[in-house]
Amino acid sequence: MHWVDTNVLVRFLTHDDPAQTARAITVMKHRNVRIAKTVALELAWVLRSAYDFPPAAIIEAIERLGGMHNVSFEDPRAIVLAVALMKTGVEIEDALHLAACAEAEGEFVTFDAKLAKRGTQSGMKITLA
Repeated sequence: MHWVDTNVLVRFLTHDDPAQTARAITVMKHRNVRIAKTVALELAWVLRSAYDFPPAAIIEAIERLGGMHNVSFEDPRAIVLAVALMKTGVEIEDALHLAACAEAEGEFVTFDAKLAKRGTQSGMKITLA
């Protein structure tokens, strides 16, 4: 198993550096790859902030990676839930926070009314502070 860093995923998805892209493609297509939740989070941030990917393209990139036969995510259930929440407009950071505690006892407490509304509509236990 090979855990990959964000920069490998960025090269694989953007093809912005020919030499590193070729190496990233080799890793991503010919090795068993595991992606940490923190790497998925950082990947979304980099794609959004440095490459101007819109939310739909970030969702597509995460789903593309998850659809590869040799790629798996740390805590895949949380990633699937986070992607579902992202499709409702929740940013990945908040989506992963909610996904991480989705099956826990208690409620997620926030000052973010928009997050609380979207999360509650998705069946999450969220309370405004």
